[in-house]
Amino acid sequence: MNTLEELYISLLEVKGADEGFEEVSKKLDTFINYVDKKKIQKIRSRLDTVRKSQYRVKRGISKSREKFNGKKSYLTGKLFENLIGTLFDDSKMFSYVKNKKTNSAEFDLIITVHDPYRKNFEIFESISRMAAECKCYMSTPEAPWVNKLAGVLNVHKTTVGLIFVYWSKAVAPTAFNEAIHKQYHKGMTRFTMLPFGIAQLEEIINGRSFVNVLEQQLNNLEMELPFHL
Repeated sequence: MNTLEELYISLLEVKGADEGFEEVSKKLDTFINYVDKKKIQKIRSRLDTVRKSQYRVKRGISKSREKFNGKKSYLTGKLFENLIGTLFDDSKMFSYVKNKKTNSAEFDLIITVHDPYRKNFEIFESISRMAAECKCYMSTPEAPWVNKLAGVLNVHKTTVGLIFVYWSKAVAPTAFNEAIHKQYHKGMTRFTMLPFGIAQLEEIINGRSFVNVLEQQLNNLEMELPFHL
């Protein structure tokens, strides 16, 4: 593995020239935003098991359906937050805190984007903090999720929100797509809200970086294309 200093030097040497620039940039991205793919797959497997679990009546065991569903819902939420956390656990560019509460709002994650690394990525040049919600429901992604998060971003002095959904359909619902695009046109920064689904998670497992995946989502937003989650 190249050191960060070596990668920076390589990047400066090829900057402005097409040959070699993309390869070195990719190495730098991977170094800064390393993700433990085995850890992601392990937590995802556990999450899928919990989501598929069904209430069963066992002889000699008194357990109400309500208690079962409550425990299942709690475990599902925690496992999904842990799954998303793995995207940042080993990153040099990102750090996060879970379940950040204020008097007026609670966020699943507050993600900090650190200097000097963020300056290497155009998407984050003017962004130092993001608020994120993790939605792991069987139901389809909803427009109110977008609007609610957008309405409280200023609580943590950010104008950028991420919505992580564990949803396995191809194209996000029309109302959800439209809500995100409306927030984009309202925003003062390059983007206000971006979604992240199972399709994006699988791209990271297959070798793309979190930043690269977000850049693709932003490209879809700017071209007014529907999101594939």
